Amino acid sequence: MKIVVVGDSFVPVEVFKKGFEGLERAQSVEYVQLDESLAFIPATESERSIREYLGSPIQVAEHLGDTDILAVHGAPVTAEALAAAPGLKLLACCRGGPVNVDSSLCPRCWSRTPSSLSATTPPAAGTRSSARSGGCSRSSS
Repeated sequence: MKIVVVGDSFVPVEVFKKGFEGLERAQSVEYVQLDESLAFIPATESERSIREYLGSPIQVAEHLGDTDILAVHGAPVTAEALAAAPGLKLLACCRGGPVNVDSSLCPRCWSRTPSSLSATTPPAAGTRSSARSGGCSRSSS
């Protein structure tokens, strides 16, 4: 299974690595740090539908290919980016709301559920985790 994890200036790759370190022994995990200095002007309907993103969908798409799982914080996830990963099974948006993801791509799947990443990095004793994510899974049917 191939997992691509995209870091940004708010949640950089180093932070994601702490949450994914246990998976690296059994899965192929690729970490990508977005270059937020690259210009991006939304041109398609999907690109115009997102907000609060960092980087460009092209940067995400370049690393997808045969990816099974994509985990992002602020990376833009658009139809153009997802087209590069036809076998994608799970998209994890690790933030308070998946506004950087074109939710029209899988409307029946979007719900606010506890982040799967929070299970690998539990909150400190006596605190509550506020981590929420939008999640989507695709079946190959």
